[in-house]
Amino acid sequence: MNTGDIFDFVLLVKNDSNVALNGVNLQIKVPSDILYSGFLGINGKIKKQDITNSVAIGVFLPGEQKTINFKVRSEHLSSKESDTEISALVYSGAEIASDSTQIVLKPYTFQGIKIAKNVGLATAGLSAKKWYFWAALLIILLIYSFRLFLYFFSTPRG
Repeated sequence: MNTGDIFDFVLLVKNDSNVALNGVNLQIKVPSDILYSGFLGINGKIKKQDITNSVAIGVFLPGEQKTINFKVRSEHLSSKESDTEISALVYSGAEIASDSTQIVLKPYTFQGIKIAKNVGLATAGLSAKKWYFWAALLIILLIYSFRLFLYFFSTPRG
């Protein structure tokens, strides 16, 4: 995952038992540099719940399967690549099932930005490339030098 990428995750939850499960809940854990993007769907129906809390996904009849999908966005702001995981926990009373997936977070790259090693030299370098800047500076210095010369040497002091 690169910084700023949005990914869709899909979970398939199935009741493999021979009994109906009541009050089935889902808990999804995401690392701190991955943010939930506000979308949660259960069997195509959008829910207003946040995945960071436990989400009630209802009753599961024997053999029933539900599709849960959600979106996350990477906010990994590091210069190093890191491995992490997103995990899901489904539970109903004493029945618990979990799964996880590994994610590789790519380092954040600054695009289109050049960083100068010495800001003072970089600023002078921008002006130094313009010959007319130096010509104007030289003319101004000559005019002030000539005026100082006239002030001190042309009129008698007394």
